[in-house]
Amino acid sequence: MRPVAILLALCLCAGAARANPADDILRAMSDAARRTAFARMLSASGASCGQVLEAYRQGRDRRGNAYWSVRCATGLAVQVRIAPDSGGSTHIADCAAVADAGAPRCFTRF
Repeated sequence: MRPVAILLALCLCAGAARANPADDILRAMSDAARRTAFARMLSASGASCGQVLEAYRQGRDRRGNAYWSVRCATGLAVQVRIAPDSGGSTHIADCAAVADAGAPRCFTRF
């Protein structure tokens, strides 16, 4: 009985290490609210986006980083990486640069 309890505790801890509160909040939003949130985020970063036309969730990597692809009315397309930290730290990269760097391509699920 004891080995089962230890295994269960290990599984729960492993899942907690991959938690990403900011990604969970975005996933729970309506599509319109999510697009507005990304538009505000991109505007605050200085990106010329205007209206967000599409916010596509690509998935999470083994470290818990969440990846979203965002397409703007201005033609800009970016990949937003959201860290699993308490503040939801982000890194924004142009989709063309992401493809050149060998990272997961924008607008593809992984």
